[in-house]
Amino acid sequence: MVMGNKIFNVNETLLANGAIVIKHLQKDEKIDNLYQKIKQEKDISFKKFILTLDFLFIIDKIELQKDIIRLKK
Repeated sequence: MVMGNKIFNVNETLLANGAIVIKHLQKDEKIDNLYQKIKQEKDISFKKFILTLDFLFIIDKIELQKDIIRLKK
């Protein structure tokens, strides 16, 4: 779900999930390690996690090199 509406909770959107990813991504991280950290805080599927990473990449907030992900400065 990209956007919330009166049926879906805003906390389940890519925007809300992106905020959680950014909060946990304070240093370079492997994708699977980052997923495990976020999974401890929020019950999120791997598919939705990857969609969130795609969203953050499209809006130019993260970069990926091999399997390492980092915030863009």
